[in-house]
Amino acid sequence: MCANRMQAMIVSLLAAISCGVSANESGAANIAADPSVSQTVNEMIRIDAERALKAEKKMLADADARMGGQAVPVLGAATGGALESALDTPEVPQEPIAVPVTLEVLGIFGLGHNLMADVAINGSRVRFKRGQLHPVGVAPGFPYTLVSIKTPCVKVIDLAKAEHEACLVKKF
Repeated sequence: MCANRMQAMIVSLLAAISCGVSANESGAANIAADPSVSQTVNEMIRIDAERALKAEKKMLADADARMGGQAVPVLGAATGGALESALDTPEVPQEPIAVPVTLEVLGIFGLGHNLMADVAINGSRVRFKRGQLHPVGVAPGFPYTLVSIKTPCVKVIDLAKAEHEACLVKKF
């Protein structure tokens, strides 16, 4: 079966489920003769959605741990969280995990107050400008703020007020 036909069948099946009908192998919608079939399909979709939501929450939690703060809004929060509220389970408070920070100075350039430093923090590239706390073009909620740029080193602090310093390294 070719990919286009498979995609058409999936789209037809999803449309049929939302309308309360089932789809046959050719993709044509038929009225469901047995209501338990549509209940089974809906249950399978619900289980799949639960698993996807749990995987998304785990991915966001991992991203939060790497970035030291809220990386992205939680799925479903803007839409009222209907699915999320159905899946709510009491969360056990966890101790914050100390994640090592990877800080690398990629370059320092400019003069005086226009001195800038490109820095990779945990793999994300940002540009700090002397005299500004936050990276250029980044919202104030960024978890790292500039302390100083003193050639060849850059010093930043994180939300926990821990200082991190990195210096330019000659690469051959």
